[in-house]
Amino acid sequence: MSVEFFNKGNFFGLPKLETVVLIFIFFTHVLSVFGQEPSKPASDSPCKETRLAAGQGNFESASRLIKQCLESGSKGEVLARAENLLLGAEIEFYMENARQSADYAALAENQYISLADETRKGLWLFSVKLKKVQAALKAEKGEYQQAIKLYKEGLAILVSPNTLVQKDGGEPRRLKADLLSGVSLIQLKTGLYSDAIANLESALAELTDSRNDNYSRGGILNEFGHLLNEQRSHRQAIGYLEKSAEIWQKEKDWFNFAMTQQNLAIAYRGIGDYKQAQSYFERVRDLAVKNNFIELDTMSLQGLASLEQIRGEHRKAVEILQKVLSQSTASVRRAEILWRLSSNQNLTGESVPARANATECYEYATAQKIENLRYLCATNLGETYLQDSPASAEKWLNTAVEITENLSRRVAGREPEKVYFMQDKSAAYHGLIKLFAKANKPEQALAVSEKLKSRVLREKLQSRSTKILGDDVSSRISNLPADTTVVSYVLSDKECFAFVLKANDPPKVILLPVGEEKLREQIGRYRESILTFSPTFKREARALYDSLLKAAEVEIANAKHLIIVPDGALWELPFQALITSSNKYLVEEREISYVPALGVLTGARSPTTSKTNQKNLVAFANSTRKDSPALPEAEREANDISKLYAPSSIFFKNDATERRVRTEAAQAKVLHLAVHGEINQTDPFASALLFTEDAGDDGRLTVSEILQLNLPNSLVVLSSCDTSNGKVLSGEGLLSLSWAFLASGGRVVVAAQWAVEEKATADLMLNFHRSLNGNINESASALRAAQVEALKRPAPFNHPFYWSAFVAVEGPQR
Repeated sequence: MSVEFFNKGNFFGLPKLETVVLIFIFFTHVLSVFGQEPSKPASDSPCKETRLAAGQGNFESASRLIKQCLESGSKGEVLARAENLLLGAEIEFYMENARQSADYAALAENQYISLADETRKGLWLFSVKLKKVQAALKAEKGEYQQAIKLYKEGLAILVSPNTLVQKDGGEPRRLKADLLSGVSLIQLKTGLYSDAIANLESALAELTDSRNDNYSRGGILNEFGHLLNEQRSHRQAIGYLEKSAEIWQKEKDWFNFAMTQQNLAIAYRGIGDYKQAQSYFERVRDLAVKNNFIELDTMSLQGLASLEQIRGEHRKAVEILQKVLSQSTASVRRAEILWRLSSNQNLTGESVPARANATECYEYATAQKIENLRYLCATNLGETYLQDSPASAEKWLNTAVEITENLSRRVAGREPEKVYFMQDKSAAYHGLIKLFAKANKPEQALAVSEKLKSRVLREKLQSRSTKILGDDVSSRISNLPADTTVVSYVLSDKECFAFVLKANDPPKVILLPVGEEKLREQIGRYRESILTFSPTFKREARALYDSLLKAAEVEIANAKHLIIVPDGALWELPFQALITSSNKYLVEEREISYVPALGVLTGARSPTTSKTNQKNLVAFANSTRKDSPALPEAEREANDISKLYAPSSIFFKNDATERRVRTEAAQAKVLHLAVHGEINQTDPFASALLFTEDAGDDGRLTVSEILQLNLPNSLVVLSSCDTSNGKVLSGEGLLSLSWAFLASGGRVVVAAQWAVEEKATADLMLNFHRSLNGNINESASALRAAQVEALKRPAPFNHPFYWSAFVAVEGPQR
């Protein structure tokens, strides 16, 4: 007898707000799935009706009917009763009646134990499914270690040399995938992202494209999407979630389809496509109302409230969330609602209810070991105390930072996953910086600010050199040359700060007279005025100088070399073209360089600097491509520069291939690249330099590929458009082509902040290399000399558009 049963997923509210995650428990009559025969034909009508109701998704009826089934069945048919009890456990688990589910599972286990040993040996599939239900129940209670133990016991049975297991390939494969998926969910919940990904990949590998595997595959794809959302790899998550949604739509499983749509809404919200996110959240709500999916209705409303919060409509968000809270019964869901509600209440000045809600949320997240939710609630608690209890605020914000630091160490994947993980986790750090700055504790404020700068870059550099000392700020300051001053910025909401650092002086913190939003607007106007040759550019340049450096004039007065550590939109600002109080460009008064973080500096420059080996200039220019115009001036530029380093290696046109740059870069002390650049603001790791296509190579040297290079402490000159442009990301700074070359071993990267004019660039580059005279450590000085020389050109070529785009970004000296 072939019986069709149902495969439905129960969801837990996991760390990410309203994100839905499936624990795939196959609600099946044991040994009766996918064509297997039950232990005895089920002749009693209630048991048949139970399986039919469950198969149709009518769980309330199934819950009622399973009771009649168990009451009507013969007590002497031990195995049949055990199977029905296990089915009841699965149904009640889906109905979120954990106590009844546990009771049924315990009774099923007792029936199983009462069977003879020989009989039990043949019931390996029953044993595995029982362990799966028991593990899910343990996980629901937060008993993760016990749950993992049960999942692994089930996996051990499935991989044992059991002839029955080997004979029936389909069901054991699906069970193994489900068990691995269950393990990965617990790992995701507890922040073990690398392990979670490994188990999800193993689970997918167990499955085929057959329809029998659809439910397992659809659930695991959705779970993968959830995990990637957790790590802020939202674009990658969308690919998995769309595949999952396609499966559920074909199966007409509207519950799981709606859950996947919810995760898609979260992914689109994460990439800033709020219109698309709104559409998905509304779609989920329509499905929830139509099908009476109460919990999904709650989650879709949470999502819509989150969009109101992003728009700054905090009172609207509070109204929605209070409504949602009144209809939510699931404890995890309630905790997530409390977190978002407390956040919005704090922003509307309701600190007392905000604090109470955040406290309840934190206590639940701690008890359940939901680390991401703990971080969010701890941050909220800290923010509610900022005005009336600095000590309490410091305690809670430090707690949030510690949780984040622990979670970040567990992030799976390569650089993109680690970078994106930090995108919504800066609030606690900024709260501490404000707290310490206002308490006149600049050392503590500076130390916290460093944790938010170039995290992945420093990790990458640390793997290359023991000189990179991470967050040790004091050693960085004490080793600064006497003629050097560092100004490190922090931009956060309405308050922005500058830390002024000099050797042998304590750090000084300055509250800037401008907020982040206004500063971003000023920078946008200034860049526009330069690019359009507007007569207002000098006024804008002076206003920005007054906002950013005027308060530090005394400290920087004697600085020959000014090092800027930008934050946020400041990465887009050409400090060298600001107008000082003396009515001069800043570059006329001192040399300027940029560093991504103090942790990248390795201290004082060596008193004796070695000249570049003259055989080690490698230049690529004017690559041949169908999608880009020729760059004849770039070819002239490379030819002229090569005479300063002769003999040298130069590659033009068809010889300027991606394959060759990979090989030659490893030997280049000076790597000069005069080719087109392509900036991808959506996916900065896909930004690329464009070389000549070759057999098996597309000619696009992307940021991800640059990170795989191994440069020998090189000077890298990117003499092409927008090469210092990119995307500014929280916790990392400007993620650009220049960032990638620093991470791959560059000592200094000279790059452009906007599209530059070809001939003026060629002249500036020649003067730069001539002033450099092979001394890489003097790159900032050489660039200043070339830019000051450009100011002597006749109008309009002395305008900042022609010379101020280029910046020197310093990495560590190894």
